[in-house]
Amino acid sequence: MQVLKKQEASSTKDDSESIIEIKTELPEHVTARDIVEANVELRKDAMTRIAQQTKADIRISTSVAKLVFFNNKAVASISDQAKGSDVKITAKVIAKPELPDAVQKAVGTHPVYDFSVISNKYHVSDFNGGTVTISIPYALDKGENPQNIVVNYMDDNGYLVLVKNSMYDEKTQTVIF
Repeated sequence: MQVLKKQEASSTKDDSESIIEIKTELPEHVTARDIVEANVELRKDAMTRIAQQTKADIRISTSVAKLVFFNNKAVASISDQAKGSDVKITAKVIAKPELPDAVQKAVGTHPVYDFSVISNKYHVSDFNGGTVTISIPYALDKGENPQNIVVNYMDDNGYLVLVKNSMYDEKTQTVIF
């Protein structure tokens, strides 16, 4: 894993406004297609310092999710809710047989992902007004209309719910939500 601090261009020239960038790298003999799960663990105290002492956002890039972006307010919320000393951020491709039959039928051949933020078995899912942006790779099938690409999440009852403001970016071949 590579961690980079990247200063964003800013008219205020405030050193505390930056992006903490975390990139995972694959060994030479492994391809992105071989990977079905990516985990990044961050220490809670480091997240607390980032949230309280800077205005920095955190950007994570993995082979499963091209980008997971937490703005500083989301970082603060995760830090406040963390129940353990570490926070584990996971992006995982879900095997279709693990899904309820109705969901399998609805998603067809399209990929299914599970994204989670966990600290000591506690799932953080409310970012208290902070934003999380996710970008996943997706190649259109022949004849597939990019305007018809949507993202759903599965609620606690196993029903699919449409994610508003999701979109397909043809230039980067990613779905962003």
